[in-house]
Amino acid sequence: MPSYYVPDLTVQTKQISIVGEEFHHLSRVARHRPGDEITLNTGKGIIARAKILAIDGCSANLRIISAQAYTDHRPKYCLAFSLLQNRHDEWIVEKATELGCSVFYPLVCQRTIRVPSANTKCRFEKVALAASKQCDRPYLPKVMDVNYLESSLARIGEDGHKPIVLSERRPDLWLEDIMPQMNEAICILIGAEGGFSNGEYALFERLQIPLISVSSLILRAETAAIAAASQINLLGRIR
Repeated sequence: MPSYYVPDLTVQTKQISIVGEEFHHLSRVARHRPGDEITLNTGKGIIARAKILAIDGCSANLRIISAQAYTDHRPKYCLAFSLLQNRHDEWIVEKATELGCSVFYPLVCQRTIRVPSANTKCRFEKVALAASKQCDRPYLPKVMDVNYLESSLARIGEDGHKPIVLSERRPDLWLEDIMPQMNEAICILIGAEGGFSNGEYALFERLQIPLISVSSLILRAETAAIAAASQINLLGRIR
């Protein structure tokens, strides 16, 4: 059963009210009633069980049964991805959230076709929140502002992440070959539908950003993102 987002909950909380969109889902969509037990999620590391005491026209009052604090996902990693057509980039955010990605850097690359709108970041945040609630993920991933590739690379470095480019140009070097030597959080870069341009590859070479493969086949951007996230999870377990 999906959890409900209550960012103000702490492990000391005894009672709490749910309002707004979460209340609408609880009362109108899931049709919970007093006496039902539900799962609450702060997005900041706490998962709790609660019993519904009362429901009125705009809120639900709950009693906390138990609350547990969790450590953040390991291994820690990020994804930087080009905006994609038909909102396939939202599919990246949804699935990578379920697979533990901690930060998303939406990119505008030279071959990016979709133009970002005023609510692009907001939509990504809503997708990440819905995915976190669906899989009871204790920590909500962060979504950065949509930015051009070079600016995003600067921000990725400032945030302490090591960028790595997924590319069919380096079929001999795989994630498993370099991840054991990584002592910092990695950020996987994924290009647009047409891949990165020659100019962008020149940028990667100038910045000494390594290229790797995650498949012997040429993958769609969204498939490459999920392949990388899955491999990071596996390699993180066996390091």
